Amino acid sequence: MKILRSILTLSLIILSLYACVPMNNYVVKEPGTLNLAYDFPQAQTKKTNLSIAIVSPQMAGDPKMNNMYVNMNQAQMAQPWLNPYFFNSRFFAYKDQVITGFDNGLQELITRKGFNVKGPYSTFDDLTFNDKKEAYLALIPSLNVNIEKKGIQKGGSFDVYTETGIIQVNGELRLDFIEPMTKEKVLVQRINLSSLNVEKPYKIQGTTGAIAAAFVKSEDTSDQALADACNEFYRKAMGKIWEFVSEEELLGYKKQIQDLKGLKRF
Repeated sequence: MKILRSILTLSLIILSLYACVPMNNYVVKEPGTLNLAYDFPQAQTKKTNLSIAIVSPQMAGDPKMNNMYVNMNQAQMAQPWLNPYFFNSRFFAYKDQVITGFDNGLQELITRKGFNVKGPYSTFDDLTFNDKKEAYLALIPSLNVNIEKKGIQKGGSFDVYTETGIIQVNGELRLDFIEPMTKEKVLVQRINLSSLNVEKPYKIQGTTGAIAAAFVKSEDTSDQALADACNEFYRKAMGKIWEFVSEEELLGYKKQIQDLKGLKRF
């Protein structure tokens, strides 16, 4: 009789847990905080009195990643381990802010290199005839970002799943400097950003059962890791771009640019 009462009591406790605790206690955290800032060197650059028209950076990469983020189903949002492209797809939540950050950074960089800035323009086609005529060069940037998981450790038992690892941000920035009237490419710079060694650890722990949810704390540091990685990636990328873009090199194309602008166009 005592055994029966104990079994009934245990059954009631289990039923109570299932009634009171959500079937999935995993909570997807709000996105982390981006802080896209870079302190440029206080270089004493002589003003060139020349203008460069800047087109806002285009984000290269697989557009399916954007659709993957938008269409991510509830199970994938609740259990990121179900989506092998979780970080790449979630990056699109930050995409517009990252583009704006690089846009602002490139304008500041070009100014500090001694040039005036026209723009930014959403596309090259937004430049008017006078803009093209007055600009020394037009700068068209293209950014490609890829996020990989490294050192993944997976575990789980009794409706609990844990994944730890490191996210690494890789990428490439392409800078096309063109003569705007003829659209002739004067200088193309490909800057490898994969060597920046941007890595951040993350942990994802979730539950899929009511009993486990009652006793195991769900944890998700993936968004914060992603935001911190983006911040570091931006700072290091702008530092590398500063080293690549040389006012002396750009001014060295002055005669070629003048010749291009003097071509008769039909």
